[in-house]
Amino acid sequence: WIVGGGDGVHALPYVQILTPEVTSTGDIHWNWRQSSDLVTERYGHCAVFHHQLQKIYVLAGRNDEEILTSVEVIDPITGEVQDEDYTLSHARWGGNCQYFLSQEGNRGLIGIMGGMDSFFLPHANFDVLDVTMPSLNYTDLPWSASGQIGAVTDGNPTIFGGFSLLGFQNRVASFVDGEWKVLDERMSSSRVSGLAVPVPTDFLDYC
Repeated sequence: WIVGGGDGVHALPYVQILTPEVTSTGDIHWNWRQSSDLVTERYGHCAVFHHQLQKIYVLAGRNDEEILTSVEVIDPITGEVQDEDYTLSHARWGGNCQYFLSQEGNRGLIGIMGGMDSFFLPHANFDVLDVTMPSLNYTDLPWSASGQIGAVTDGNPTIFGGFSLLGFQNRVASFVDGEWKVLDERMSSSRVSGLAVPVPTDFLDYC
């Protein structure tokens, strides 16, 4: 799924899906198809798949006029897009979003980490959106961050590097038991705007 983005001039509302099709010869061809547009065009946003609700949540970002606090929900079965009645506490773009479970393990949560304001300054906000209640809580990251890399490790939201008010970072921090903990391990160099892909510990058993 490609959700929104910018073309260098304007924010775009388009949602496109890359889907496989099996031909009569058994070959697989990948084709793009258009889905319903976002309600609000945006770039610099983030999107996550909510495993409990089986929906795609699109959060924050900016359009041609302003930085956004709105949340939209995409039904991947029907393609329907809804502008949900959630307002994030902070208008941010260029942040990171991750899906994780509550400490009790029974509720899916969405963490929105860092991001920039309209003056391109990075912030340390960490909003937690609980769409099943709903409620919105927040606590601060260990450092202000935009463009940080994010991934869930051992069930915990984790950030890597990013650009802060103190410059580029190579630190790593995880949200464990309700608070952020900076890990002793650091990356070999500072990183920004990269990607992290978690790999299961038994991955090699299937190779």
